Parts: sequence; C-alpha cells; structure tokens
Amino acid sequence: MITSVRYNEQKQPNSYAIFLLVSDEKIDRELLNIMHILMNLAFNALIEILKWMNEGTLPDKIKDETEQKKTKSSLIYKSAIMQKLDNEIDKIAKTIEPVLIVGEVGTGKDFIALEIHKRSNTTKPFKLMHSDDFDIDLLDKKNLESFGTIYFPEITDIPLSIQTKLLNQLRDINSSLHNELENKSTNYPRFIFSSNTDLLRKIKDGKLRQDFYFHLNVISLIVPPLRERMEDIPLLIQHFVKFHSLRIKGEEYKIQREAIDFLSKKDWKGNVRELEHIIISAIVKSEINILESSSFFELLIEKDEFYSDLYDLNFEGNYKTCPKEIQTNLF
Repeated sequence: MITSVRYNEQKQPNSYAIFLLVSDEKIDRELLNIMHILMNLAFNALIEILKWMNEGTLPDKIKDETEQKKTKSSLIYKSAIMQKLDNEIDKIAKTIEPVLIVGEVGTGKDFIALEIHKRSNTTKPFKLMHSDDFDIDLLDKKNLESFGTIYFPEITDIPLSIQTKLLNQLRDINSSLHNELENKSTNYPRFIFSSNTDLLRKIKDGKLRQDFYFHLNVISLIVPPLRERMEDIPLLIQHFVKFHSLRIKGEEYKIQREAIDFLSKKDWKGNVRELEHIIISAIVKSEINILESSSFFELLIEKDEFYSDLYDLNFEGNYKTCPKEIQTNLF
C-alpha cells in the first residue's frame, strides 16, 4: 500500500486529500475506507494548525475562549508585579475571609475591592461604607444577608467608639460563620477594608484599636504605586483616553505617541488617580480629537502654583523648550 497527497481543488478549494494507492488486493475495502477518512481528517487538521501559526490567527472557538480569559480581569497592566496581584485576587475571590487592602493614595484600592467582589460567586450587591454615614445597624445579621461584600475604604477614619461596636459585630459574625460552615452554608458577606496610612503607627497613636486591626487583617493585599509599574503607564493612558473620550465627548479620541512618552516620564505622586484626572482634564479642554503633549504640559504647569507663575507663553506648550528647572521638577 502506497500513500500519496494531492491538492483537492475541484471538490473543496484550499483543502487537501490523501489517496491510498493499493498494491495489495487482500486489504479489506471497509478498512480501507476508514483509513481514508481518518488520514484525511488528520492531515487537514494539521494543515489548518500550520495556517493558524503562520497567520497568527486562531479558530473562532479557541479565540473566544482566549478572549474570555483575557477579559476576565478588569485590571490594566503588563507588569509582573500587577500579574502577581491579579493572581492573588483570583485566589482570594474564592473565599469569604476578611481582606485588608493597603497602598498609597490613588493606587486603586477601591477598584481592587470591587474586583474581588466581581470575581466572587455572590450575586448580592457591593456595599460601600463611608465613615461619615456609618450605620452600625447595618451589621445586624438580618441586614447583612442582603449584601455580598461590605467595603470600608479607610479604616482609620472610623471613630474608636464605632471600631469597638464593629469589632464586637465581627466577632459574633465570625463565631456564627464557623458554625454555619460546618453545615456548608453561609449567608454572610465578605468584609473588605483598606488604608493608605501606616496602621501600626495609628495603633501606637491610639487612633486604631490593636485587637480590631488583628481581627480584620486576615488576608492582606498590597497595591503597588505607579512608580513600581512604569511599564503599565502607556496601557493605562490609552485605556483612559478611549474610555473617558467616549463618555465625555461621545467619540473616541486618539493620543500622539509623543504625548504618551511625555506622560510616561512624569513622577505621578497621586498614582493612577492623578494620571486619570489629568487625561480627563485634557479631554474636556481639547478642541480636537487628538491629544498632544502640549495639552498635558500646560495642564501640569497650571496645577503647579509655583511654576505656573514662571510659565512663559513663548514655550508654546513645548516642554522641551522650557527651562531645565521646570522640566526637572515636573518629572
């Protein structure tokens, strides 16, 4: 038996057929047909795979599954440090243990809290608890069953008297939770807390109860500042430009590569929040749908009271021609 491959142009374009040249008449014809079918299927599958590899494309089914994996996370990043954080969120979302999120101002702690909630199995709502409208009655068992996650954005803003009440409530919940877990059922929400301050210093200063801190600090997450994930800045810029231009102006704005490079050099002390706000400001003030470096340069100068007094319109919004003192301090 001899095997040969021919281009099957007449029956099906862009496909191949395998023909078996039989030299042994004793071969069973039914077996021969089965061999034909299997070999043709295998060979054409191999051709498709080689085509996908050559063109850099994927079949629709695999492509859909790949896109689902990519879109599972709402985080915008390419850095290893954010990949680690993303993986930790996945693990935490499968539990109902309390979480403490720490990080500098503007790093996105509220966003991380919501991301944990979104990836969990609950269908109940996310409740944000601000210190200025804190309602201790909300922590009654009956009310707790209405929420999937209760989030306290800055625990050091909670008065000591409320910390004591909250601690007692959390202890009761924890005790009941363990009893219910023996029956493999629970109606309690997850508690998430966050802070941008040195909590141990707050304990020493008498602003935070130590027992309250140790009770809520079961699982901790550290959100890195933007200076530790510089490679993410271009992705964040493009995301914010697209999202906010569509939201504010109803059309997608573009941003020049020079402007992206310009913003990527800045030391963003306010982290992601400051970067996002400067982009929003530029979109609102822009008269065209292309953002240039000059737009951001002028905004950064305006926001700095000292250098706004030195700003000379002869710079024409070009940071490269402004005094080195301004360049150094801006970046």
